Amino acid sequence: MFVHKVDRELSLKLAGPEDADALFQLTEGSREYLREWLPWLDFTKTVEDTKSFIESGRRGFSENKSMTTMESIMVTLLVRQGSMKSTTPIKS
Repeated sequence: MFVHKVDRELSLKLAGPEDADALFQLTEGSREYLREWLPWLDFTKTVEDTKSFIESGRRGFSENKSMTTMESIMVTLLVRQGSMKSTTPIKS
């Protein structure tokens, strides 16, 4: 699995199926606010939708076309919601 340590406190981890619940909960908790920036949001209604997104990202990574990491997703969501310090990070 891809993990890149940026510094002592931040690592980027390739999103996996085990991250679907946490990512869905972050998305669900900020749905109204994020809708303005994330056009795909209304198509993400279940954890299964989030798993499909993660699987698509992993396919893109394996084909050297994209890289979706959990820290980049979480940081984007948390910065927009203004609550960087109030969540538990996903373990690398």
